[in-house]
Amino acid sequence: DEDGSLAYFLRAVNPLGDRLGPTLFQLPPTFKRDVDRLRNFLALLPRRWVAAIEFRHPSWFVDEVYDLLRARDVPLVAVDEDETEGKGSPLVPTASWGYLRLRRSAYDRAALEDWAARIGGNPWSEAYVFLKHEDGSPTGPTAASENATGKPISRNTIRPANMMGAMLATIAAPKSPAGHIAWKGAARR
Repeated sequence: DEDGSLAYFLRAVNPLGDRLGPTLFQLPPTFKRDVDRLRNFLALLPRRWVAAIEFRHPSWFVDEVYDLLRARDVPLVAVDEDETEGKGSPLVPTASWGYLRLRRSAYDRAALEDWAARIGGNPWSEAYVFLKHEDGSPTGPTAASENATGKPISRNTIRPANMMGAMLATIAAPKSPAGHIAWKGAARR
């Protein structure tokens, strides 16, 4: 944050107050591990700021980085994506809450149940789970109303970007002793 852009961003979104969910900081895939830079960045984040970090270069997936994230209660963003898109990132709990991006082109009910079990098996107080939701995607708004649960999902009660997440929530809820699972657009409790 040599140019002050983090401070500017934090000031700009702060008026959202309790409507603001977690902030995702996503690094480019060419950005290799730089522990000192990460340490400096984390020091600039206010302790009360709810933030998650997605590393896209595999050099970041080491214990030293996980320990820095744990010290600040910042989750490593877990990413599951099609092999053609990359390797994604591992599911390693580094915070009291989780942040996952499930970006495969399609998930059948068994895959959603597997993810629900993996999420519920973590010690998180909550997890933010984002599924690929672009129109035309097999996990997008139209497909979601016809998929996994077999029951139509009302567009009046769930925003289109949340429909697959709502289905995962219905699968995960009875199995999740770790507690609540939050979905895109929900503020952290």
